[in-house]
Amino acid sequence: MSTYDEHFEKVLSFLQTYQSLVNSHLTDFITEDLWTTCLPDKLRKELETLGSDFVCKNYWNDVDHSTPELNKFLKAIDSLALEKCNLVYDARDVPKLFSTWGLELQESDLTNCTGKLEFMNDKKSYEVEIMAKVTSALAKFHSSIIVDAGAGKGYLSEQICQNYGVPVLAIDSSHITHKGAIRRQNIIKKKFGPPSKLVHYLVHSIDDSTDFSNLVKLYSPGWNSKQSLTITGLHTCGSLGQSVIKAFLQSDCIKSLCVVTCCYHLAETSLSGKLKLTKNAKMLAQQSIERVRKNNHHLSPTLFYRAVIQVLLNSLGISNVKTGRSAVAEDFVTYAQWVLRKIVLNSNQIPSQDMIKEVYQAHENLKWKMEIFQMLRVCLGSVVESAILLDRITYLKASKACSNFALVRLFDPVKSPRCYAIIALK
Repeated sequence: MSTYDEHFEKVLSFLQTYQSLVNSHLTDFITEDLWTTCLPDKLRKELETLGSDFVCKNYWNDVDHSTPELNKFLKAIDSLALEKCNLVYDARDVPKLFSTWGLELQESDLTNCTGKLEFMNDKKSYEVEIMAKVTSALAKFHSSIIVDAGAGKGYLSEQICQNYGVPVLAIDSSHITHKGAIRRQNIIKKKFGPPSKLVHYLVHSIDDSTDFSNLVKLYSPGWNSKQSLTITGLHTCGSLGQSVIKAFLQSDCIKSLCVVTCCYHLAETSLSGKLKLTKNAKMLAQQSIERVRKNNHHLSPTLFYRAVIQVLLNSLGISNVKTGRSAVAEDFVTYAQWVLRKIVLNSNQIPSQDMIKEVYQAHENLKWKMEIFQMLRVCLGSVVESAILLDRITYLKASKACSNFALVRLFDPVKSPRCYAIIALK
């Protein structure tokens, strides 16, 4: 059994143990007593002993020997994070990794990124610069044309063509995004002269049945059947990431893969068949524990307000309500009135301000518990992300179609929370 498989099994076992916590929704924190029903007894009692003062500390870094149960919980999570899996590589390891695969990529290529490309914000520029270097190295090894799946406005495609001279078929399903890519190309043309003729933009929906070789044949006339393809995608959304991985395995002409996936909550299936996650769990995987730790974030007032308003709604016999965003939340009374008006209650049906205040004051003492509860869930998000990505890499391994494959933390997770790339060769 490989390390990926072993790590995957440990992650699955851990998530099974904490299934109720992973699947919970903060809206139900008070009405379904999640503090009692989702936390193990020993951990819950330890946290209750610590009390509300514990939240006032930087609980991301200041946990000590007085909290053995919490320490055990956090250490278990830390051990299951992808960076602790010894077959998950860092970006700095990629040149050496590629060297063992017979590919050339200079170490300086990934360590000397300017992050200041034209017409991109710093985050996008940073991601595109690294992704273009890695994908181009794969393509040059096979003398490939690159298919950029979910190309968006063409940031990655243009960078590959302009800087590395590799032809790209940039595919996106959105006509609006396609127009944005062409508009961006025209801006580049005005400032720098004619853009590269090596990139072709195509509007086309991608799914498990997409024939990429046929699309390249139709829209990249210079390509011939003796050439291979490299398929890539920077932050492929939801099921698109899974379709790209399947296409790589199913198409003989696609010889290499480099994909960074995102929007896990929009992907419905497990590739390996072993992973079963609710939407709440997949949403949890979208959390960035690195950013939360760096910024020392605490619970948003509106999250607690949403849990308290659920108590009020239940008392009024109202259920299955989505409050949406853009709430007016200067205090709970204002927030509650905004919500109740939004769900089209008549003014005479809305409780008085005094009654709304009483409901809030009756539950205000639970705020510190909800804050710790959410902290524990955010920590678990890294384990859920581990499960999702290990599901995909073990699926690649099980296919036995790859000569080499790796899971790589390609970006700094604080700059770019969805930072893991799946890279493979046939």
